Amino acid sequence: MKIDTDNFRLLDAALKDDCKLKWIPQSVEQVASHCNDRKFAAKIASEKSDELFLALFVKESGPLVVDAVVHWVLDHAIDCILLDMAVVKRVYFDDLEDLESYKYIRNGGKLCMELKWKSIAQIQVLTVFSPVVLRLEAVEDKIDFKAKLSQPTE
Repeated sequence: MKIDTDNFRLLDAALKDDCKLKWIPQSVEQVASHCNDRKFAAKIASEKSDELFLALFVKESGPLVVDAVVHWVLDHAIDCILLDMAVVKRVYFDDLEDLESYKYIRNGGKLCMELKWKSIAQIQVLTVFSPVVLRLEAVEDKIDFKAKLSQPTE
């Protein structure tokens, strides 16, 4: 609450034009820059803490199957948003055993990934906002988890 009252007092003094403070623009810029740096560092620390908790949760509870949406398509992977967890996780195609082949397609501004599964005749096409099902698995000897794409049901 102290921050709010200080802000209101400074705003009130500035609006009434009876501010007795002599501020030097360079020092105000330094303080504002420091505050922005601390705010950004706190945000990063919070995000890393969330990732650590999720990794420990996956490790303790075993593999999880979650719904996700493709957020970005890359040449050998996709970034997905885990819907229940609001986390972005990268899914690599190189380590999928059931995947026969994949092909990255850039058609104008549209990024696509064509997936050919071993047990399914139909080709799966992934673009931004495509719904997918992921399997989250703990990584051995690390506090981390990886996401694997589940093959679609016909």
